[in-house]
Amino acid sequence: PDVQQVALRALINNVVSTQSNHVTVGIIGAKALFKVLYSAGHVQTGIDLAEQTTQPSWGYMAYNDLEPTTSSLWELWDTPTEGPGMNSRNHHMFSSISEFLVRAVSGIDDYACRRAVHVRPAQARGISWGSVQVNTVCGNMSVAYHRTGGMQCAKVPEGRSSLQPTLL
Repeated sequence: PDVQQVALRALINNVVSTQSNHVTVGIIGAKALFKVLYSAGHVQTGIDLAEQTTQPSWGYMAYNDLEPTTSSLWELWDTPTEGPGMNSRNHHMFSSISEFLVRAVSGIDDYACRRAVHVRPAQARGISWGSVQVNTVCGNMSVAYHRTGGMQCAKVPEGRSSLQPTLL
């Protein structure tokens, strides 16, 4: 087997089975984690990581009882218990989850300036709708979708830029 495939299987096994969908990477690993999962077609594993609400996780940052975040990310996975020293409550280092959500969940993988933008929302358990606005050098693009009865529907609000998203 290919060395990359072996490493990917080990990563998925570690995240899902060994760590019960808890993140075990630091700042450097977090930057690559979602890109690797997305590129390898393991969107569900990324979503399961994003939805985890016990420590350590992105969800714990938002849903803990000690110090829930509102619109920012912590510098450390265990910020509420670490004290104030070198422990920012508004830190971008774990923000790779944002790119993953735009690309995988909303379905906007490539938004270069052209007439058609292809929208491919994640086919993942637990995702029934998505909405995103991306500011590009060519203008703003907004996409919203929902799933009903097994069908997926996309809608681009009126007043959008000249970009024309196409559902594939």
